[in-house]
Amino acid sequence: MPTLALLAAALLNNQYLDSLGDSAEQILSKNYKSIRAAQQTRKMLEETRNRLLEQISQTQL
Repeated sequence: MPTLALLAAALLNNQYLDSLGDSAEQILSKNYKSIRAAQQTRKMLEETRNRLLEQISQTQL
């Protein structure tokens, strides 16, 4: 009987660790996507700023 309980605990632990690993992968994937989106937004903002500054400098000439 103790062997059966130990086996059951090992199986449950394995399932828990698999679930935890899957959750960690999902979190990392979402974080990566968020970082990429933030980088793209920053790039677009910088490009817009540069165009506006260029237009302003041309109108002052």
